[in-house]
Amino acid sequence: MLGHADFEMELEEGERYLQSGKADLARAKFSVVLAMLNERSRVAENVGRIGGPVAGIAVAELVDALRSGLDHPLLDAVVGGLLGAVVGKAAVQFYSEAMKPLAVRAYNGLGDAYRQTGEISRARQSYAQALNLSPDDAGTLQRLASVAQAT
Repeated sequence: MLGHADFEMELEEGERYLQSGKADLARAKFSVVLAMLNERSRVAENVGRIGGPVAGIAVAELVDALRSGLDHPLLDAVVGGLLGAVVGKAAVQFYSEAMKPLAVRAYNGLGDAYRQTGEISRARQSYAQALNLSPDDAGTLQRLASVAQAT
């Protein structure tokens, strides 16, 4: 799995594709980022639900990663899972909240790619997904307004 910095790099690459007029490559990049974010959230939820022995293994993995000072590939999922095992649903929501800015950025990028290729309906859907995650995001609101004017 990718770390937070890796997601940032992937999003930046998608944004560069978009700026250079390569909307199809940008759309693919943003879609992959969203799929990985969704998978990471599912892993955290499942580890949180299982708890017990799996949480113990997760603690061992986390301690190992922290001691070595490396960005452990499963670190984010483990942390989310541990929180889930300890305090349940509230922790999974906390983990999801931490991932929201990345998802909003990816949905907005995906919408921009659709808008660039004239797929206004799909752009609107992507912006609506971003707005669902962050209702007060000014950039998303502007994007949604721009596609509303395009129809």
